[in-house]
Amino acid sequence: MSKKLSKETFASEIDRMLEQAIVNGKLKPGERLIAESLADDFGVSRIPVRESLRALESAGWVEIRPHHGVYVKRWSRTELRHLFVVRTLIEGESARLAATQSTSKLILDLSKNVKKYEKAIQEGSTLISELNREFHSLIVNATGNEVLKEILERISRRVQWYFSTVTISRSTDSAKEHNELVEAIRKKNSKAAEHLMTSHVDRTEAAIESVLKQLDPELIDP
Repeated sequence: MSKKLSKETFASEIDRMLEQAIVNGKLKPGERLIAESLADDFGVSRIPVRESLRALESAGWVEIRPHHGVYVKRWSRTELRHLFVVRTLIEGESARLAATQSTSKLILDLSKNVKKYEKAIQEGSTLISELNREFHSLIVNATGNEVLKEILERISRRVQWYFSTVTISRSTDSAKEHNELVEAIRKKNSKAAEHLMTSHVDRTEAAIESVLKQLDPELIDP
């Protein structure tokens, strides 16, 4: 976590680095964050750190408990369900549209991503989750629909946080499903692409749901 920051960049960098640490699991759900310790790590005063923690609370990443401290937000089954209801709708439609207007560049970009994804899985790389997010972003971006793109961008980091719980166990099957999606989009089979995407998202949600309680014994809203 330690990184000395310049005065010009520390405010935005603290937000970004703490959020990334939560998303990739370096900061665990329920873990207490102490402003003084973070300030020492970043080489700044406690004031910008506390401002960043308030911003993270507004963004839904941490919980500030008066007289008790600041804690990383815990996973929630309700939030998981809500996220994936929206994700299924957005990504199913995005896959359908992407297939309808598929281009050779899109297929090339998706194929390159899948190859990197498969390599990352074989190597146990920390890039697995990010490459998964990139694959889905490529499909949404290909639709040309800025509203779909904006909605996905708003939820993608939260989805990535939940996906981190099954990065290893789910990734091999996920890569296979990505390949099937690329093939459907290449053939411009919009119906198949939509079906494959919704099934892919549903399987990911089920996998996450099955491990949450094990990972977080104090998981809320069972």
